[in-house]
Amino acid sequence: MTKWQIGQALMFQCFWFTLVLGQNRALPVALLLIGLHFFFSPTKSADVKIMPIAFIGIGIDLAFTYAGVFEFASWPIWLFVLWFGFSLTLNHSIAKIGQFPTPAVALFGGCFGTISYLAGWRFNAVEFPFGLFTTALILATSWALLLPSLFHLDKTLRRRINASATH
Repeated sequence: MTKWQIGQALMFQCFWFTLVLGQNRALPVALLLIGLHFFFSPTKSADVKIMPIAFIGIGIDLAFTYAGVFEFASWPIWLFVLWFGFSLTLNHSIAKIGQFPTPAVALFGGCFGTISYLAGWRFNAVEFPFGLFTTALILATSWALLLPSLFHLDKTLRRRINASATH
């Protein structure tokens, strides 16, 4: 990993903890951390153009919220902002994961995506009305499909961005 990737990984962990622990109250700090990403990123322009990838995760989390899988004390704007920060990791701090075969990426997503939400639950950022086991199964299945798809979309968009920049 490069110094940038290590720094970006540490910054994302700060970002995650800031939002999960502070929730909507932490939005100014989270936006500052996104600003720091763009200040240091070697691919600023492309990063801006791929950020709409976050809307996929936001849509899934909204669907889970409306279906009753998630329950929040207040409207979780922080969770939506978290998706924008996560979209920025795909080509940076977690990019190496996307280079593995799809089944390995799916396994990684199923495990660690689920763990992230379980940690949020342990920090009282979200409730699981369907129970821990059922919610974990839903999350593991979703993330096993989602993470390889997000990596594929990120790579496809960046290829198009790079191709249009050279023409």
